[in-house]
Amino acid sequence: MVKASNGATSNFLHDEWGVKDPSSDSDSPKTYVGGLGVHDDTADTGLLYMRQRHYDPTLARFLSRDRVANLNRYIYADNRPVSLVDPNGL
Repeated sequence: MVKASNGATSNFLHDEWGVKDPSSDSDSPKTYVGGLGVHDDTADTGLLYMRQRHYDPTLARFLSRDRVANLNRYIYADNRPVSLVDPNGL
């Protein structure tokens, strides 16, 4: 995060699956998930609410089934988080 006047205020560091890097210096309940922007982790559970369902970055899986047809209804971004995103959690 940056302030217009002072530059960087916090570092949000995550791997490609959304697991928070221990060297992050932010204790904000918000977290950055790739091209999807910022998502809430307000319950301090480690889960991310991504508009439609909860995602567990440690498991690299959603916790509920995708309503859109897919062979594995729990995966994130077709298991290609570097090249694909799932902006609606579907």
